[in-house]
Amino acid sequence: MKCIIGWDDALIDQYKVCKSTISVDTMPTQNMFLPFKDGSTAFTMSRFNVPEMMQYHGWHVFCDSDFYFIEDVRKLLHYADSRYAVVVCKHPEYEPKTDLKMDGKQQTSYKRKNWSSLILWNCSHPANRILRPPFIADCNPLWLHQFKWLKDEEIGEIPLEWNCLEGYYDCDDAKAIHYTDGVPLFDKYKNTPHAKLWLDRHELLLR
Repeated sequence: MKCIIGWDDALIDQYKVCKSTISVDTMPTQNMFLPFKDGSTAFTMSRFNVPEMMQYHGWHVFCDSDFYFIEDVRKLLHYADSRYAVVVCKHPEYEPKTDLKMDGKQQTSYKRKNWSSLILWNCSHPANRILRPPFIADCNPLWLHQFKWLKDEEIGEIPLEWNCLEGYYDCDDAKAIHYTDGVPLFDKYKNTPHAKLWLDRHELLLR
């Protein structure tokens, strides 16, 4: 299993912190598609290219770069089931607390928000064969982020503690914290409940 982390040239520090908490081989993925006007990161669409990147073989994880894993990411394989094309944390619908996130990027609200921020991909599942660059480039981003190419029964579920949204959930028993509105490197988020955890790791990497 590999863990593919979203890469954005403007968010290198959070990528490095995320990578340092992951116990398996990692690789970055950048957006190879046309830019979009939704203010999202450079890896907004590239996560959907993971099955092709992995030659439609095996189970692999994608995560946004604002994750901090507390538990061994390999434990996600416990939820691998050949019935599913993807396995995700099925967050209940919620409204973002701010209009902007990270370094001033636009915040959006939609159904199944953040489901695609952590994906355990069954790359060999037949339903994922459609995910090729020309197809992805032609798709509406929200259509992909809501996994509309799949039937509902092809989407498995990971417990929410693997995608604990900082500032929205009680993350004291989290297995992975997702600093979804912004990592503590930004002044606005330096006083969030688990800011020290992230900042301590960042300082250690700087040393």
